[in-house]
Amino acid sequence: MKKIMMMTTMLGAILSCGPQSIETGNVGIVKLFGQVKEEIKEPGLRFTWWADIYEVSLKETEISLNDLKPKAKDNLFLDDLDVSVYYNTSKDQAPKLFTKYSNQYKKIEKKGETDKYFVGYTLVEQVARSVIFDKISEHDSLTIHQQRNVIEVAIKNQLQEELDKNDQGAFKITRVIIKGVATDKSVEEAFRRRVTAEKDLETANLQQEKAKIEAETNNIKSTGLTDKVLQEKYLETLKYISQKGNNTFIVDLDNQKLLNIK
Repeated sequence: MKKIMMMTTMLGAILSCGPQSIETGNVGIVKLFGQVKEEIKEPGLRFTWWADIYEVSLKETEISLNDLKPKAKDNLFLDDLDVSVYYNTSKDQAPKLFTKYSNQYKKIEKKGETDKYFVGYTLVEQVARSVIFDKISEHDSLTIHQQRNVIEVAIKNQLQEELDKNDQGAFKITRVIIKGVATDKSVEEAFRRRVTAEKDLETANLQQEKAKIEAETNNIKSTGLTDKVLQEKYLETLKYISQKGNNTFIVDLDNQKLLNIK
């Protein structure tokens, strides 16, 4: 009878260990009797005695901020802005962050798998949103397409600086990608009309200049300055130049070019 009771107790103890598999790239946060321990569980199959293990992701995590409508420098609101912010969490600070931001994590549940936790997810999302609006306000709405790379770097640097103010080295912003930008439709249409008008004006100016040149050419011809007369005038000019100073020229009569070699 005693053996049976001992075996039952041992079996209960083994079952209470709660074996849990932790994926590579994640760590286990141990919570015993409501208190988070400083120690972490490395990837692999782990056992705990009457404790809960929360699997926290240290992998690069994407935060998608879509359908944003920030105001640009020219006081025009973007019609749509989609930005992806990528970050990961410090392994050493994972237990502290899990406690400090206990209500700001993201939890992923999959049937047949251990729940995954992304600590500080909501915090990074909120700060990222604020920084994005701030950086967009430094550029005109119609130039944001051309300044994507500059804006991405500015958002990344500013976001990292803001997060480090309260939690130095806890979160690392790895990438920021502007996936889509759409300005106000009426602004885009006005811009297209302006570009079209400028091109039309440029074309009209070129046609006017061409007509002016043709008119001058016809006027010269009408005064009797034929090609033969022009050639004679050209030769007279060469003769005049040759009599001025000690200059030596090579003359290409076919192309009417004059080269001073001395």
